Amino acid sequence: VCGDWQDCINEFIIRAITTQIAYNESDEAGMLEYEKEKARGVSYMDNLLEKIRYYQSNRETYPTLDSYYHSILDVFKED
Repeated sequence: VCGDWQDCINEFIIRAITTQIAYNESDEAGMLEYEKEKARGVSYMDNLLEKIRYYQSNRETYPTLDSYYHSILDVFKED
């Protein structure tokens, strides 16, 4: 259960990160994690995964998650 809106957003981001970590291990593990999170009703998963993958590929520009966090938040502004 989420507290305030920031807690909910951070929870969604964490779930996307753990899903991407599973994909990094194998496509099968990633898909299992993805399906689990989608079944739990995690909104924005596809867009969050896209942002997390971009972050992973651009670590020279964004050395920390904190330096990229504002870009991740854009996912929630798109609706």
